[in-house]
Amino acid sequence: MAVQTRKAAQPLWQVIFFLADGLRESASEVLKDDPRGMLNQMTVNQVRIIVKLGHLLKQHPEGVSLKLLAANLKLSPAATSEMVDSLVRKGWLSREVNSADRRSIAIKLSPCTENTLLLRNHFFDRVTDEFLAGVPPEKLALLQELLEDFLARISPR
Repeated sequence: MAVQTRKAAQPLWQVIFFLADGLRESASEVLKDDPRGMLNQMTVNQVRIIVKLGHLLKQHPEGVSLKLLAANLKLSPAATSEMVDSLVRKGWLSREVNSADRRSIAIKLSPCTENTLLLRNHFFDRVTDEFLAGVPPEKLALLQELLEDFLARISPR
């Protein structure tokens, strides 16, 4: 049963989806002249892998194992390995011997991918800052809290 406190033109989840899609499309348009052309060549699943890997690398800067990446993507190691191999061939990811455990392979973002994500994140920060510039701090704090609570509720435990 959907709970609504006011009559909205669109359900909140649609607004969130359209916002995320709009940000991605805007970033692709702004970065279309990037000589790597990376963002415009990626499939949704490739973006998903790269974004998830980027988050995991914050906790594991030495690199991420295939098993950990697959578990976080909720994919089989075989399917994950195929997609990682494709991204390695394109130069977007790298597989290296794990410095902490020489028997395992660490998956990392390539320098090219790191740079493209940095440019994309700067774009997202700028667009967000411009939009929120006139929002009172208390409203911004409430928006942040609500979105974080929503994310926590839908995220796997």
